[in-house]
Amino acid sequence: MQQVEDNYYFDRMLKYGQCRREIGDYALAQLVLEDLKTNYAGPHKIDSEREAMLYDELGNTYFCRQDKDEAAANYRKALELLSAEYYPDHSKLTPVLDHMGELYLSAGDFEAAHVVCQKSLSIKEKSRLQTSAETIESMRCCAIIEAYLGNYDVAHKMIDKGIKLLEPTTMGPVEEFIYLKAKVLQMQELYAEADAAYREAIATFCKRLGRCHRLTKCLRDYIEFLTLTGKTEDAEKLKAHANNIDITNTGEVDTTLPHSTYYEKLRYPATNLH
Repeated sequence: MQQVEDNYYFDRMLKYGQCRREIGDYALAQLVLEDLKTNYAGPHKIDSEREAMLYDELGNTYFCRQDKDEAAANYRKALELLSAEYYPDHSKLTPVLDHMGELYLSAGDFEAAHVVCQKSLSIKEKSRLQTSAETIESMRCCAIIEAYLGNYDVAHKMIDKGIKLLEPTTMGPVEEFIYLKAKVLQMQELYAEADAAYREAIATFCKRLGRCHRLTKCLRDYIEFLTLTGKTEDAEKLKAHANNIDITNTGEVDTTLPHSTYYEKLRYPATNLH
């Protein structure tokens, strides 16, 4: 009976800590979670899966506080517990692997991000439908990393696979893959192809999503692209035609590659990085 009560209290407080993190109260989230670790983590206190969830959420909280060493240590502990409870390629590991991948990506450690994100994608492709939201997002994330590493052919293959999987569906986000394709082509300095991909991405955003943050961000990037390639007049025309869409007050623009907002609640802890 005591164990049931302990589990109930632990689950409530873990959820409370997560909620505090999600609204940006990182200090209180850390206090609650560290208290749980002190009182409940360790042998014969809570089951291994609950303990792994605690370390994963601690990792998320430290990540949001920009303490990346502590975040990495907590993620590693979560993986250690889950690997011992299940096996190294079990689907239970994928959320922690995804969080580690985002951590490494934010730190510019693309090689480390590549390892964990590829492992997560491999597990998901074996255990879930290819068009599941989690698998699609891992595929897009891996394509971003391949582009960062200069593996453009691999990145394009993954992007094209994502587009092919998503075009017949209504679940989205095919527009995210087309947008990513434009960004990768721009990295390769294939400007004519990038121009066409940007136009296709914007048209798809309009058709599927209407006026939304991702559309405005895509428009801003395309305006910057037109200016970069000397098409200043076209850039000014697009600004004029987009005057009914807020393209100036949607937050900071990531000048490298787009991160996803479509599934941000599904996977990543530090939503300020997206």
